[in-house]
Amino acid sequence: MVMKKLCVIGLFLLISAGVNAQKIGIKVGANFADAKIEEDGIVLDTKSKIGIVIGIAADFKIVGGLGINTGVDFGQKGTKWSEEFMGAEIEFATKLNYIIIPARLAYTFETGSLGIFIEAGPYFGIGLDGKSEITMDGETEVEDVKFGSDDEADLTNPDIGLSAGLGIYAGPIRAAINYDPGLVNISNLDSGSIKTGSVIISVAFLFIK
Repeated sequence: MVMKKLCVIGLFLLISAGVNAQKIGIKVGANFADAKIEEDGIVLDTKSKIGIVIGIAADFKIVGGLGINTGVDFGQKGTKWSEEFMGAEIEFATKLNYIIIPARLAYTFETGSLGIFIEAGPYFGIGLDGKSEITMDGETEVEDVKFGSDDEADLTNPDIGLSAGLGIYAGPIRAAINYDPGLVNISNLDSGSIKTGSVIISVAFLFIK
């Protein structure tokens, strides 16, 4: 019930932003995702995993160069790492599908035909589903990743973090790079901790209202 209410709130915020936005359009990009994973006090040596980002971007001004950049994204998070067990190397990889709603305060500096902006603010992520792969001796097993709060869930909702970045406006195109560190532990295990992290490179094609 709580998650349904949060989804409704997020949809309402997006519609409100879209109605009042000076610029709205479609965003595509790549997410160089990673995660900080601790098990019984040991931090795993994880590596980044590339996922896609696609969504709706909505930018609107407050006053002067100050504004808010928001929208709704479908983004893929995750990570990968390897461990040795009895002389054999085991490879782990996780891909997680999220709906992400950022709310970044932005300031744009006008320089001729370009606009250079910096932005920072929170994001709110709702985990949908995911896949976990375990590879050993050339054989791979795939398992579903479940989000929830019960004993059968692997990860919890929501994922909340910060999002900071910079970019440029060039006509109807907005290009940006963002760093999004997660702030909450999404592990469902008392002995573990998982915090997401993302470096996102994106291009938005904006339609000026």
